[in-house]
Amino acid sequence: VNLNGSSAFASASAKTLAAPPPPALSLTASGYKVKGIAYVDLSWAGASGVDVFRNGSRIAQAISGSAYTDNTGNKGGGTYQYQVCVAGGTANCSNIASVTF
Repeated sequence: VNLNGSSAFASASAKTLAAPPPPALSLTASGYKVKGIAYVDLSWAGASGVDVFRNGSRIAQAISGSAYTDNTGNKGGGTYQYQVCVAGGTANCSNIASVTF
């Protein structure tokens, strides 16, 4: 109702809200060497049960907890890029963390 009179009744509508997105995965990486061999400590938040990727290839599967140490087996310099994704082939993945030796 307004100054111009009454309007027709409005139809009711209901909306179901979508489920919230899964928590974001955040990844940090820290590198060090032992007797010349490169190791990288990874830690993440936002999921447990992840697959670990180095330079685009999966190197560990269904890792529980929130940390993993990668023994690259390599000596010398180089750059390694890491990412973790929720295990099971989901697209829920972390940022890419790089370590350069």
